Amino acid sequence: SPLSPSTTDITEAMVLAISSAMTAVTKNASFKVGGGLWRAVISKQLHELQFVYDADSEDSLILRNFIGRNYADLKTLNPKFPFLVRCFVGAPPTMAALYGKAHYEERPLLGKTEDEIEATLYELVKIGDKYPRGWPIEDDLPALVQSADHTATQF
Repeated sequence: SPLSPSTTDITEAMVLAISSAMTAVTKNASFKVGGGLWRAVISKQLHELQFVYDADSEDSLILRNFIGRNYADLKTLNPKFPFLVRCFVGAPPTMAALYGKAHYEERPLLGKTEDEIEATLYELVKIGDKYPRGWPIEDDLPALVQSADHTATQF
């Protein structure tokens, strides 16, 4: 019918809505830990993020649960970004980030709750402002994320 939208119109509207949402995330979003919108700029702030744990240790259970609940979302928001998940016998739960200028930060996660692990991740992402990326952003990021205003990541 002439009044109903075509599939093409609906698809274009959906693409526009998703594009607008991603732009809002990186331009105007509130970067509160609870909102989680800052997760979309991890790939702009870091070179890599590493989770280290022991697969059988009770000490690593909370980190393993955090990874299980959050990995897909993090990877969807940062599709080309290297999230390294490493399992070592006897390793304490740890999160480490590599930044520009070869700067490295590591945080112990032993005894932390999932919310505290999230706050630690947020802290590591914030540090990225001090150590800008050492290679062109287009090597790692989709065009939509590249075009977003990087100044919005100032925490």
